[in-house]
Amino acid sequence: MPGEGGVSEMGRAALAYARAGFAVFPCKETHFKEAGSKQPYVRQGFKAASREADVVADWWRRWPNALIGFPTGPQTRSLVVDLDAKESRAPDILLSLRRFADFRGAPVSRTQSDGLHIWFAYPGEEEIAELRAAKPDLKSIGNRGGLFWRVTPQGLTPRVPDAPRELAYVDVRGAGGYVIAPPSLMDNGRFYEWLLRPGPDWALPPAPHRLLRLIAGVDEVERPAPPRRAPPVAGRAGRYVNAAIEGVCATARAAPPGLRNQTVFECAQRLGDFVRGGQLSRGEAEALLFAHLPAGVSAGEKKIQMTIRNGLEGGTHVFEPGSLTS
Repeated sequence: MPGEGGVSEMGRAALAYARAGFAVFPCKETHFKEAGSKQPYVRQGFKAASREADVVADWWRRWPNALIGFPTGPQTRSLVVDLDAKESRAPDILLSLRRFADFRGAPVSRTQSDGLHIWFAYPGEEEIAELRAAKPDLKSIGNRGGLFWRVTPQGLTPRVPDAPRELAYVDVRGAGGYVIAPPSLMDNGRFYEWLLRPGPDWALPPAPHRLLRLIAGVDEVERPAPPRRAPPVAGRAGRYVNAAIEGVCATARAAPPGLRNQTVFECAQRLGDFVRGGQLSRGEAEALLFAHLPAGVSAGEKKIQMTIRNGLEGGTHVFEPGSLTS
């Protein structure tokens, strides 16, 4: 409902953040990923975020139902740990996280997908300098995906030894990132809300030291190198297979919105021909597809993992080098 000065109710909420000293920006409220769900309306995204009341009011007059984009990192002195309830209930994920790094009193917001955002203070220069002593190439505390587990062609693999499965989908938003802030409302009725609000002065608690070291990569478990594919066969057939695989990867990578899933499926079917023919291993084929996903598609999405698996297993054709004619 329009509010004072023609600013919507959501606009007034955005103005409240701006007046508290936090830069915000408008994001798309559509729930359709193909239409840019939760993407910025403004060209420069979080880099254009403003705490100027006139700027914020103008944005929400133009997009009255826009979600409230909230930059993380030094700009707002915030670090947000994102608990994605894909396989486990959010309270179970939170309990496991608290067992790993004991903390209390951090503000908590619920996301439109029933996940949780845990809000901590972005570390100061002294903390970053201490972490940099252990990791000299550390520049800032940025975004991290799969903090405890990582997605591999073979499935989920623990990044942290003995990490419980509840922590399989924990991400971090820091420098260079943003989250959607309450009370943002999606166009399908799903919304963001505070479960434990920040105090009136927005004094966020520091992230637990053990958790911060993991986020910074100081206690990173070494990742295995991605598989390298040797030429499958020599001569003309080898050149053909290499060219075909490069073409499949390029096709998958360039899939347009609305056709991404179908295109990846067809590309997986094509690589399946080489798996059955012995020119590629199953793991190599999966690694290639995960490395060349279309823009906007994450390797952590269950749907795309199933698509790749079905595509590789669904065909019956076997590539035979002798089938090439001169």
